[in-house]
Amino acid sequence: MQWLKDHKARIGLAALLVGAIFGMSYAGDAIGLEETIRGWTAGLPLVIKIPLGFAGLVFLLGVVHVFVSFLGSDWDSADEDPGDRLRHRIKRVNEAFGEAATLMDELDRDLRAQQAARDALLSQAAEQERLLEIDKEQAERIRQILVGETKATIRAERRTQWMFFALGAAVSIPIGVLINILVP
Repeated sequence: MQWLKDHKARIGLAALLVGAIFGMSYAGDAIGLEETIRGWTAGLPLVIKIPLGFAGLVFLLGVVHVFVSFLGSDWDSADEDPGDRLRHRIKRVNEAFGEAATLMDELDRDLRAQQAARDALLSQAAEQERLLEIDKEQAERIRQILVGETKATIRAERRTQWMFFALGAAVSIPIGVLINILVP
C-alpha cells in the first residue's frame, strides 16, 4: 500500500470513488432500482435516466482507465531502485532518439524522392517548352508558306482574269465594229 502515500494515487482513488457513486446512482435509477438505491435522479423520467446511467457508466470506465494508466508506471517503479529507474528512463530516451533518427532518415528519403520527382518534372516542363517553341517556329513557317502560296495563287488568278478580259476585249471590239459596219 505504498502507492497510497502518493498524492496522485489519492486523487485518482477519490475520482474513482466519485465516479463509482455517480455511475451506480444513475445506473441504479435507470434500471428501476429506485427503491434500493436512492440517487440524485429520483424524480426524472426513465427516458432521461437511461442516458444518464449510460453516461455515468462511461464516466466510471473512463476514470478507471485514467486511474490505472496514470498510476500503472508508478506501481511498477515504486519498489524500483532510483538508479535502475534512471537507467530505465535513459534507455527509453535513447529508444526515442533512435526512433526519431529512423523517422528523420525516412523523411530525408521522402524529401530526396520528392526533389528528384520535382527535378524530373522541371526537366520535362523545359523540354515541353522547347518543343512548344519549335512547334511555334514551324507553325510560323507553315503560315508564311501558305500566305506566300495564297498570294501567288491570287496573282495567277488575276493574270488569268486579265488575260480573259483582254482576250474578250480583243475579240469583241472587232466583232462589234464589223457588226456596226455591216448592219446599216
